[in-house]
Amino acid sequence: MTQFLLVFSLLLHGITFFILIYFYRHFKDLQNMDKMEKSIREVDDLFHSYLLELKDENEKLLNILRENGKNVNVHQTDNRSIHSNLLTDKNMEKLRTEIEKTNVKQAEMDTKTEERKEEVETMPEALYTPESINHRDVVEEPSLKSSVLSLYQQGKTVDDIAKQLNRGKTEIELIIKFHTKS
Repeated sequence: MTQFLLVFSLLLHGITFFILIYFYRHFKDLQNMDKMEKSIREVDDLFHSYLLELKDENEKLLNILRENGKNVNVHQTDNRSIHSNLLTDKNMEKLRTEIEKTNVKQAEMDTKTEERKEEVETMPEALYTPESINHRDVVEEPSLKSSVLSLYQQGKTVDDIAKQLNRGKTEIELIIKFHTKS
């Protein structure tokens, strides 16, 4: 009876030990997941703050562009200020003329492409002749192995094959032996 209780006690201790190991590993995994979630949150917060800074900088730039060349102080995030005349009236006029020129060029290109599309669509198919490609049929001679095997399958002897292909008898025998083994 004492042996039975001793074995039962050892079994309970073993099961308890394995359960403790399982819960310990599970707890460590949860801790690692918490650390990963914290790092993900930190990266997310970092991106969020970076995007806010970019948005502020973009708004400042838009305000500068709206003021049309007035002297403006631009403050950077490290509290340094840059005094500059970004856009003077002359520069603004130059920019406007360049933009107008590019818009005109773009419109011309668009009309040209539309005209070409219309020409292609109205072109009858009878006028279209595809390029003809001339290929000379190159007939390759069969390899020695394939010609030997085809003649051998036709029932010719090794001597006849060797005479027909102008090869040695032993060479033909070797090719046939290698082929019949594989």
